[in-house]
Amino acid sequence: GTAAYNNVYSTSLRDAFRGDRGSVSLLIAAASSGVWTDNSTRLTFGLRVNASNYVQIQKSSTNVLAGEYCAGGTLKTFGSSAAGYAHLRPDDTEWHHVAVTWDKARDRMRFYWHGAQAGPDQTGLGTWSGTIASTQSVVGALTTGAAFWSGRIAHVAVFDRELTRAEMQQAAGIYYRPSLLGFGDSVTVGVGATGE
Repeated sequence: GTAAYNNVYSTSLRDAFRGDRGSVSLLIAAASSGVWTDNSTRLTFGLRVNASNYVQIQKSSTNVLAGEYCAGGTLKTFGSSAAGYAHLRPDDTEWHHVAVTWDKARDRMRFYWHGAQAGPDQTGLGTWSGTIASTQSVVGALTTGAAFWSGRIAHVAVFDRELTRAEMQQAAGIYYRPSLLGFGDSVTVGVGATGE
């Protein structure tokens, strides 16, 4: 339906998740090319403690695809609004690999597009506080009731460390093959009678 998402919260995920370092990698495909220009905030993935501590990948209301890492209220974001990165604004229904890595000890957050780092390291990370919330650990929405993605999401992976660039290229290379998709290994979210 138009308000579909997957709540991925579990006590095992809560206990294993590291706010000070980690990686998130997934494939996304929009239900229609209009999703990319509809001026709606749409989240593909998010793990949140609260408004001051979260990691997410979203398409914003200004139609910018971005990875975001917020720790202790210090937001680091990178996406298609940056000069020279308009190619991060797809206009199709094809599969796209997106990922975010973060490491407080190395003071960096990185956004990846099809296995390659998009833009410079984002530095000046804050200090993560708290454990992820049961209603804010979601694939396909901001929370269990808002900012729904409209399309498909597949191969969501959360790691307790920052993947290297080579590992991210491998992840994208393994999963970014349309011939391997479509056999029940993706989740369709936000597609319904509204035409979105």
